[in-house]
Amino acid sequence: KLRRHWCPEQTASYTESTRRADADYAEEIRYLSRQAVKARLPTAGRVGTHLSGGLDSSSVTVHAARELAAQGRPPPLAFSWLPAVAAPHGISAPQPRELEYRLVQAVCEQERLQVFHQSPSAEDILATLRQDAALPGAHVHLNEDVTQRAAAAQGVTLLLSGWGGDEGVSFNGRGGNAQLLLRGRWRQLLANRGSNEPAFKFLATVALRLAHPELAEALRLSLRRAGPRRRWLIDPAFAHRTKPLPQPVPRLVGMRQTQLWMLQSGELAERVEGWAASGARRGIEYRYPLLDQRLLEFALRLPPEQIPPSGPPAASHAPRRRTAAATGGQPAHRKGRPSAVLRGAGGLRRRPAAGTPTP
Repeated sequence: KLRRHWCPEQTASYTESTRRADADYAEEIRYLSRQAVKARLPTAGRVGTHLSGGLDSSSVTVHAARELAAQGRPPPLAFSWLPAVAAPHGISAPQPRELEYRLVQAVCEQERLQVFHQSPSAEDILATLRQDAALPGAHVHLNEDVTQRAAAAQGVTLLLSGWGGDEGVSFNGRGGNAQLLLRGRWRQLLANRGSNEPAFKFLATVALRLAHPELAEALRLSLRRAGPRRRWLIDPAFAHRTKPLPQPVPRLVGMRQTQLWMLQSGELAERVEGWAASGARRGIEYRYPLLDQRLLEFALRLPPEQIPPSGPPAASHAPRRRTAAATGGQPAHRKGRPSAVLRGAGGLRRRPAAGTPTP
């Protein structure tokens, strides 16, 4: 009889009796993250890491750098999807893109790493558009194909990626607002809205996503397509004659339910399988420390207050998370206390001196 090795939905939820102090959660996530990275490092061969400046890739990169140094091995080579620039102070990209460059640089300076900035050329984009869209993971290959070429040229045989963090230890609290609405916790719910967002609009959006998730998603996509900066390559006549296949939109109530759906929606599996196939052609293996079962179970057991609220818009929330990862600071939430994952990132603030135990 065949059975699944692990079912995330069977992970026990938190209870009041298992609730712990904030410092304990922070210490455990540092320990588990370090062990997850250590377990995925090869005994030989050059190691590379993804580095976007975000919380997930930064923590994986820092742990890998420190563990390799402890083994007396060369540091990992960092690979960023950001285009190369002459100097951070000469960046002309608008915020928050300029911040991403600075955070990548901060991590590399802190751990004394070399970073390779990669961006696809026009030829790379055309090659992607010409490939068979039915191939596994075809739509996720563009930037990573360029990264693979650069990594192979440097002799990298293993790439560590931070993918999986959004579904686990750095989950952003999606679904929490719907749960607060159903429970009538209006004050806590309104505290999660953006600073300039009208209360009525915020509540209406949460209620619409709860009552009619398909309609809410269709409205979101419609507004996105109407954006002034977005251009579509599809021929208008062809678009008029075709209709995309309907995509089911789940009704997600609560953060745990949302996490479980994200883990099992197929998006992670498609990316992992696609990168495994394309990387193998260049002799590169991928490993994902943040998909470690121990880390995922830790994330699924966290009490709600240990997860960042989903209220702040992504554009403002992401830089705070990334700053925490790169500098170890604890970015102030508008309401409440820093989450376990942000406090845990504080342990990566400085490179320890020789002979000092890694925090």
